Amino acid sequence: MSRTAKTLALTEEERRQLTQIDERGSDWRERRRARTVLLLDKGLSISAVVTAQKIHKETVA
Repeated sequence: MSRTAKTLALTEEERRQLTQIDERGSDWRERRRARTVLLLDKGLSISAVVTAQKIHKETVA
């Protein structure tokens, strides 16, 4: 099954909340998810996020 990337458009408040989670979250999974969404919001491709985060492509997609 092929998945296509969807465009993310976060609000400033959503970015602020995700950045706070990424920097201060107590759960490493939550921090990784927040960082992944922030990278996608910056316009990085799924492949670039996979490389940066060292996680599986399906996890990002």
